[in-house]
Amino acid sequence: MRLVPLSTKILLSVVFLISSCTQGEKDSQENGSFVRDGEIKASYPPKDDLPEGTQSKIEWEKTSYDFGTVSTGDIVEYVFKFKNTGTDPLIFSNVSATCGCTVPEWPKHPIPPGESNQIKVVFNTAGKTGTQLKKISVVANTNPSISTLELKGEVQTPSL
Repeated sequence: MRLVPLSTKILLSVVFLISSCTQGEKDSQENGSFVRDGEIKASYPPKDDLPEGTQSKIEWEKTSYDFGTVSTGDIVEYVFKFKNTGTDPLIFSNVSATCGCTVPEWPKHPIPPGESNQIKVVFNTAGKTGTQLKKISVVANTNPSISTLELKGEVQTPSL
């Protein structure tokens, strides 16, 4: 029998905890951002210290979407529409969800003033049941630098 050193066990436990998808997340650092309970609280370096005169602004059509009741294994997709109502191009530096089951797709190019675009979010309900609240953090050259989008609803086990 081969013994595994305690430090290796601890390292594996930490990796597992960081990579697992939970709703009761604690403080962590993710993609250069400080995360508390699944919501980005600050990014590094802080994006709120934009040069004077920078005027990008996001106007969201909706920031929350209730997908109602779906069955475990269903794929939920929603498109969050927005418009750059500022005077400078809008640039996203990161868009992330707190769980690997939720994947955002966002524009990688600057959005000129006055133009509209969208962020598509796909939530895979496989292995999920009960009330779900998935938060998507959008980091951009705006003030404040972080916007939060939400997908929420109920996932039920299909009845036979």
